Amino acid sequence: MYHSLFIATTIITPTVDALWSFDNNTNDQYGIYNAVPFNGPTYVTGYTGQSNTALDFDGSQTQYVSMSSSFVNLTYNSFTVEMWFYPTMLTSGDFGLFGQCQTTSQDLCLIYMIRNYRILLAFNAGKRFISEETSSTE
Repeated sequence: MYHSLFIATTIITPTVDALWSFDNNTNDQYGIYNAVPFNGPTYVTGYTGQSNTALDFDGSQTQYVSMSSSFVNLTYNSFTVEMWFYPTMLTSGDFGLFGQCQTTSQDLCLIYMIRNYRILLAFNAGKRFISEETSSTE
C-alpha cells in the first residue's frame, strides 16, 4: 500500500508599522507616526520593570497624545494592537487607550477604551458604537 502526503506552507513575515515605546518621547521608533503630547502627560519609571519610562496621564481626560493627520491604513488588512497599561484608579465611565480615525468629517474611528471597568473595542460610525466587549478588568 502506498500513501503520500503533500504539505504546502506559506510563510508570512509579520511587519510592524508603528511602535511607540514612550521612552521620554512620543516618537514612533520608525519615524513615520511621531506624536505630540497635549496638556502635560508626564514620563514615569518603575512600571515596566526596566529602566524604561512610561507615559502617565492624570485621568482628567484632557491629557492625550496625538499623531499627525496621517493614519495607519487598516483597510483590507489584518492588524494587532498591543499595549501595556496600568490603571491606578478607575471609575465608571470611559477611559480612552487608543484611537484612530480615518477622517474627522465622517467620524470613522477604531477605539480601544475602558468603559465601566471593561475593555472595549469599538468602531464608531456617526457617534453610534458597534462594539464587542473583549474582557473584564476584574
